[in-house]
Amino acid sequence: QMARFPLFREDVRDLAQLTSEKAQTYLVTNTLQLGFIITVLFNFDRNNAGDKTQSFEVEMLTVLFSASMLTAFFWLITSIWLSTHSLVLADCLMTKMLLQVVRLPLPTVSEIGTNVPNAQAFERNFTQAFRIPFLSGRSQEEPHDGPGP
Repeated sequence: QMARFPLFREDVRDLAQLTSEKAQTYLVTNTLQLGFIITVLFNFDRNNAGDKTQSFEVEMLTVLFSASMLTAFFWLITSIWLSTHSLVLADCLMTKMLLQVVRLPLPTVSEIGTNVPNAQAFERNFTQAFRIPFLSGRSQEEPHDGPGP
């Protein structure tokens, strides 16, 4: 049962990462589109200085073009704001799920009972319990892990 919980935690991280990657893609794409819209909107010559008399149709097309660009500007600003919000929200929810929902289970009374004799054996060996790590040599009861001194 203990081996299942790391898998659940990995699944939560994968879902949050999927959401974050999708939101980052939207953020980059919409920021580029917003830059294009601003470039077109500010570089568009709306008053054609050479021809003072414009027809009604040309004026209406200019108004519709400007309204269309401003609408796209506001939709892209809203999309950028929402994708930034979704990045923060995905991270917050991942943290909340990892801390509250998919926590490792507490040991049962029987599991604690099986480990108590090991703790009692450790408490009886005072020289091993109070040794200074790395300064005193290996004790005779410690197994040797591998190659080395």
